[in-house]
Amino acid sequence: TRGDPTTSVAGEEAAMAKSSSAADAAAKSATAELYRTNLLRLETSELLNESTLHLSPFSGELGREVKWSDDVRKYIEAVKGAIGGVDRTMLGPDNAAMPPLSLNDHDDDDKTADKRYWASLDSDKFHKQGGGWSFPFAGGKSLQIEPVGEYGAGGAGMTNQRGNALCLPMVDLAVLSPSNSTGNGDGDGDGDMIGGKDYLNGRYFDKQN
Repeated sequence: TRGDPTTSVAGEEAAMAKSSSAADAAAKSATAELYRTNLLRLETSELLNESTLHLSPFSGELGREVKWSDDVRKYIEAVKGAIGGVDRTMLGPDNAAMPPLSLNDHDDDDKTADKRYWASLDSDKFHKQGGGWSFPFAGGKSLQIEPVGEYGAGGAGMTNQRGNALCLPMVDLAVLSPSNSTGNGDGDGDGDMIGGKDYLNGRYFDKQN
């Protein structure tokens, strides 16, 4: 007599499930063993080492660097020099204004022509005071420019903007500004470069832009 086909199929499914369970247990055991050893850490470290663009803010700090490392350092020094050469002045929305679209805009005595800005200005100070809002800038020499991120750790990140192989190296720098413009203020008033209430209504971001 023939056996029950339902029983035969059920037995095959049970065998497959048992085999799959054993395979999963073996895989978990192998993963746990790999984690307990140094092999995974060594492989990960080697992968990161091979995929990192080695670049240091300081010459001679790393054993090997990308061939264009000196060019990057020269460029950054040039940027620091240009920023350091900026004189003490008052900054305001007019510093971010685009040139007028036509010569007729210069003749607008009522100043009703809509101005366009290179950066987005959204703070309450700008909307209330417009071009009359200003704050002091102590000059480029008052700023500190320091390497941060991957560059500070001896490498360079990658961005997918158009470039060589559709990738460009990315270097992170932090610009540190003084809390006040004169060095003798408390940093809380409107007369300071960075005021204590600049966290309100987008004021800090307008100053940053």
